[in-house]
Amino acid sequence: MENETEINVPLVETENVTEQNETNNLQNLETTEKPEWVFDSEESFKKILKSTASKAKNEIMSVLKENGINSLDEVKRIKKENSEYSEKFSNYSKTIENLEASLEITKLGIKEELKDDFLILAKNRVSEKTDLNTAMKAVLEAHPYFIEKTIEKNIKIGVEKSSQKIPNDITLQKKYPWIK
Repeated sequence: MENETEINVPLVETENVTEQNETNNLQNLETTEKPEWVFDSEESFKKILKSTASKAKNEIMSVLKENGINSLDEVKRIKKENSEYSEKFSNYSKTIENLEASLEITKLGIKEELKDDFLILAKNRVSEKTDLNTAMKAVLEAHPYFIEKTIEKNIKIGVEKSSQKIPNDITLQKKYPWIK
């Protein structure tokens, strides 16, 4: 191994380099201007916070006054009324859905004792692509025993009218003298 060359790599002390970088960073921080969000004291922070909150409140109140609302209590009242109306609307919507479902169940001729079970099965089949009426028909096809079977009988009640003319009382008395 006669052709081996020796390469000398100088060793760098990493501790000294790191310390120099930290010192330079500290010096740069001291010479640069303070950012806007750095406060001198807690009092200055609270003062600026209070001022900003007051400006925001005034802006909100001016927008509310433009819309005819004069106080935050009125906003709370309106919000409460809105939630009450929203709840009532939701209840009415559910009631209407239940009534429509009940009507459809009655039209399909579902047995009275199985209506709740039928409705549960139908609602489980409802999806974005399938509405409740389609789901009811699908359940009925899969489970035909839900239908109340009725037997149609031709029962005649009363008497059929005859085509003969009914004679008046005098004619009957002449023909049948024992009728008075």
